[in-house]
Amino acid sequence: MRHAFTVDVEDWYQGIPITNQMSAQSEPRLERSCHHLLDIMAEYNVLGTFFILGPVAQHYPDLIRRIAREGHELGCHGWSHDLV
Repeated sequence: MRHAFTVDVEDWYQGIPITNQMSAQSEPRLERSCHHLLDIMAEYNVLGTFFILGPVAQHYPDLIRRIAREGHELGCHGWSHDLV
């Protein structure tokens, strides 16, 4: 049996229209959480696809390199969540 494991990588505020000031004031959990998830996935020999929002890739290049280096697939989630 095959399973797909996908991860949507963005911070909590990136899905709602708020100011950059609020994002700068928030606790930086994204990187820490992703590293923790990557550690667990490595422990169980699990690979997945990480869909990365553009600003995340720009702000955390070392995290993106780690995801790729460990054999996970990278997908572009777009640049933002602009309302259409």
